[in-house]
Amino acid sequence: MSRRVVGCLGLILCALWLASPTSAGVELKGGKLTVDGRPFFPLGTWSDGRTTAEELCWYGLNTDFRGIGPSAEGPAQLREHVTAFRRRGIEVVPYFGFGGAGVVPWKTADLEAYLRIAGTPGLLGWYIGDDLGPDHLPGMQATANTVHANDAEHPVVADYIATLEPGLRTRVRPYLDIMC
Repeated sequence: MSRRVVGCLGLILCALWLASPTSAGVELKGGKLTVDGRPFFPLGTWSDGRTTAEELCWYGLNTDFRGIGPSAEGPAQLREHVTAFRRRGIEVVPYFGFGGAGVVPWKTADLEAYLRIAGTPGLLGWYIGDDLGPDHLPGMQATANTVHANDAEHPVVADYIATLEPGLRTRVRPYLDIMC
């Protein structure tokens, strides 16, 4: 297996919204998720731009969790990426790269620039934080509020480390549509 393909990501088992005028959309019925009328289970990899759609297809993956960073050309590049991967049947969840050792979230203007691509077919949701703990809460809340205010169609997704603080799940839950 290629080092660029991390492997299976089976953390997201909830409904993911797909804003696409060309698709039948996403439905959750009886605990089963469908995209474009077919059963869908997010099975993918974290990527940084070197992983190709062909590699993901070869491994049988259907989701690209794409790491992004603030830059002037970033939103246009992400739109092209989402469109190209969608042509190969791969949905994309951009990851804003906040969490873990980094407690400073993205600036609102940088988030909003990316959120303008919300209508791009193939965009599944917005991953706003990885390994969040109590120190991340103010930034996570601000990020989630910005995403929800600018894109009501796609879910806000993050994961947190429940063992870092009793009750952390309760504090994180109101801001996230999907918790990992």
